[in-house]
Amino acid sequence: LGILAWRYYRRRVIPVPLPIRLKATFERFSLTPPRWLERWAYLAGLTPMERTFGVVYQSLRRLGGSSSPSRTPAEAAATLIGLLPGAAAAIQALLSEYEHTIYSLQPGSIFSARRAGKSIRKEANRAVLRNLLTSVKRAVVIEQ
Repeated sequence: LGILAWRYYRRRVIPVPLPIRLKATFERFSLTPPRWLERWAYLAGLTPMERTFGVVYQSLRRLGGSSSPSRTPAEAAATLIGLLPGAAAAIQALLSEYEHTIYSLQPGSIFSARRAGKSIRKEANRAVLRNLLTSVKRAVVIEQ
């Protein structure tokens, strides 16, 4: 029974996410996959911690900061702290969990990382709204 179970689990196929299979099908027929499919396949291939840390880069883009892929995660987090000083603790917590996952044998806590990501997103939304209201007020003052 043990040998049969071992053979069954050895043959078990690891399911490949749909967008990755679709992209591979395009490439198998020498077709260029659409841009949206490439993006979807890229996101499907990320680990949960990488997706959670993506809030740092998204917030940088929304706040007008430079989110170059050549930056290290620590540099991106430091830039975001400069733009969102109120979320510094959450940014540091997310960076710590991300680095722990990437550079350690033990995974970081995805739950605390998601909590920090939610807090960062909330602060970034507030900052974007504040910037929008400020620009509208300036436009109203200029028109008068």
